[in-house]
Amino acid sequence: MQEPISFLSKVQDSFSFFLPLIQDSLNLVRQNEISKYPIYVLSTFPFGIGTLLAESTVDSHGFSLYITTTEEFIRRGIIPIEKAKSFIATYKPIESYCCLFVTTEDIAQSRFIFYPIKT
Repeated sequence: MQEPISFLSKVQDSFSFFLPLIQDSLNLVRQNEISKYPIYVLSTFPFGIGTLLAESTVDSHGFSLYITTTEEFIRRGIIPIEKAKSFIATYKPIESYCCLFVTTEDIAQSRFIFYPIKT
């Protein structure tokens, strides 16, 4: 993975770029009661899980944005079943935080980040 400060800066910029789309889709998730635990995926490669909300651009630093759910991550084994209860217990309120799963081609470096949503 890239140098940590540079990479985190790109994640922050990408999140800010996608924030209006994240807020709109989060409202739909809540209104339609799709999941209490949505996950937004920032990925530098075609992720293959969830719904693609926006393809990568220069402004998004090469990240595409997907939306999925914790339930789907559990079904697919990204969150191991034995860690599911622990993950859900630490999940932050969707009114204030966005759960990001940031991943690059180096899947071992993938990370969950609960990012504050500024309103």
